[in-house]
Amino acid sequence: MTESHSSAPTDADALATIRRWGYLQADLDWLGRLKPRPHAELDALHEAAAARARRWYCGTLAIEMGHIPDPARRCWLGERMEAEPSPVDRDSVLDQLIRAATFEQLLQSRYIGNKRFSIEGIEALIPLLTEMLHEAGKRNALMAVLAMAHRGRLNVMAHVVGREPEELFAGFEDVDPRSIMGAGDVKYHLGATGVFAARDGSEVKIHLVSNPSHLEAVGPVAIGRVRAKQARIGDAE
Repeated sequence: MTESHSSAPTDADALATIRRWGYLQADLDWLGRLKPRPHAELDALHEAAAARARRWYCGTLAIEMGHIPDPARRCWLGERMEAEPSPVDRDSVLDQLIRAATFEQLLQSRYIGNKRFSIEGIEALIPLLTEMLHEAGKRNALMAVLAMAHRGRLNVMAHVVGREPEELFAGFEDVDPRSIMGAGDVKYHLGATGVFAARDGSEVKIHLVSNPSHLEAVGPVAIGRVRAKQARIGDAE
């Protein structure tokens, strides 16, 4: 089946096209190695109609939603992707990025030669998780269960979960003579609990689950933890 394009594409047509194919021309590599790929439907768009949609779907942020079978969920994601962004507290974000980078620099300089899975390159994870937890507290969430890989785990423990830095540094020292865990990367497998203080004064309990040796297995671990906690507190929703 073919469609007639005798009339100029409307803004809605342009949005639908870029929602589907915009990733081919997205700016996802600041080194410029991923060149925009031509596509007949994209090339036929009038730029005036496509400008706003390109800002959402051809920028440095990507969203994968076309595979979701539920139209309501796709619509929900699309509406939020295309909404005007909320104001950003740039000073707070910069402070968190500096703290995350300084933490890794200290580990690198103090524990030379130790196996380390740093957050370097994904420091934005800290302000991202922080903002999510602020929003969770605002929406009356009681607890968040997190699951993550080795990379950046200690940084998340320090700056999101709220564990004391000296506790994390001790993992590099192997100072506990009673420990039977040994050295290596064990500290990057351990879980942690804490309390996150949201900006509106609410508190969200955090449970970072222990990481199994293979990240593929951490999803069921997190889901099981959530199910058990729901049963314990009688949360039927």
